[in-house]
Amino acid sequence: MFWIREAQVNNIYFKTTIISLLIIVSQAIAVDNCIECHNQIHEQIISDCKEDAHSRARVFCAGCHGGNSALADEEAMNPKYGFVGAPKPKDIPRFCARCHSDAGYMRNFNPALPVDQLEKYWTSRHGELFKKGDYKVAVCNSCHKAHGVFPSGDTRSSAHPKKVPSTCAKCHSDPALMQTYGIPTHQYTQYIDSSNVHGYALFVKNDITAPVCNDCHGNHGAAPPGVSQVGQVCSHCHMLNAKLFRASPHKDGFDALGTMECAFCHQASPDVNAPLARIHTIVKPMAKLAGTVQPAVCVQCHSQGDAGWQMAGKVSAGSDSLAGKFAAAEALIKRAEKRGLEVSDARWQLNGDIHRAMLELRTAIHSFDLEAWQQHFDYADSLVNAVNAQGLHATQELSSRYKYFLIMTLIIALLIVLLILKIHQVENDRKAALTNKQGGIRR
Repeated sequence: MFWIREAQVNNIYFKTTIISLLIIVSQAIAVDNCIECHNQIHEQIISDCKEDAHSRARVFCAGCHGGNSALADEEAMNPKYGFVGAPKPKDIPRFCARCHSDAGYMRNFNPALPVDQLEKYWTSRHGELFKKGDYKVAVCNSCHKAHGVFPSGDTRSSAHPKKVPSTCAKCHSDPALMQTYGIPTHQYTQYIDSSNVHGYALFVKNDITAPVCNDCHGNHGAAPPGVSQVGQVCSHCHMLNAKLFRASPHKDGFDALGTMECAFCHQASPDVNAPLARIHTIVKPMAKLAGTVQPAVCVQCHSQGDAGWQMAGKVSAGSDSLAGKFAAAEALIKRAEKRGLEVSDARWQLNGDIHRAMLELRTAIHSFDLEAWQQHFDYADSLVNAVNAQGLHATQELSSRYKYFLIMTLIIALLIVLLILKIHQVENDRKAALTNKQGGIRR
């Protein structure tokens, strides 16, 4: 024990040695032999798990698969240590629920995490088919992956908003798989279409609050919304539009026809004969959607002469007129700004009051009440006219400034010319006087 006595002489060396030994021992104890072994044959799986949600919570291989990770041979996989290996698809929902449905256990990691995922799953279309023995349907790891599970807010997660469309598409864009259920496979291609406002907001504008599959269909309780439920789904974001529509005469008409609210009119190229054809491509709401000529939606149901046709014509004409006035006002204000004129109040109105008024006007269409729409139109029209007047006044003021500048320039130029002439005259008089003086001296 010579080295211990030596360490006692040198207290610092002693403490350092003991700490080093403790670290070595703790590392030896912490070795997970599942990782040590499988890293050689399943390197990608181990890599995926290194920083995922389970690893961060100190739930490693044996936490899910059982076994004794402290043993370094196949004895680690002895069933007496609870080893279950890789679960089969028919076992996965309850396999994951062993932890995720246990409120007491999950509280140790994150008290805010829900523990009702399994109960919701049984109510989903996936869960209903699963209970009937169809194990091809989506289960937990179909969406969350088996290894490399991250919180949905992490961009590495397959459940992150920007990943959800492609995650769902793994099954729902597979023709062979979907043929079994009679489900079309165009949802993903429609969603990522550049004309789809939701997909554009998500992928181009990077707005992760834009709706994706699970926002409309649900996640653990996923099911296709019925015709009567579509409007309710849309109203989660578009509340005022939905409120106006439900109080409008169109509500009863849509119910009678069995046509879904919102999505029918706002999908790309709506067709009353194929009302579900493009519902995953929701186009930007534009004035041309209301009117009496294609591509206006109104012509799908209304015919020339009826009340709906007449309102559509007036709305279309009014919207075109307002759009033209707005464009003219925008051009006037931009021209004035480039020339250094003070038009900040007009710019504020264009970007604020008028923009808001035009949104309200577009929303008011959903009341299908011409009088109510006209009130919003008149208000927006008056604001645009006022800004147009400010723009005209600014350009007229600029024109007046140019005139004054030209007049003053001419006056100044004339004065300069007169001054030059006067200087020449004075100089000539001086020379003449000098010449006369010199001539007198000679005489």
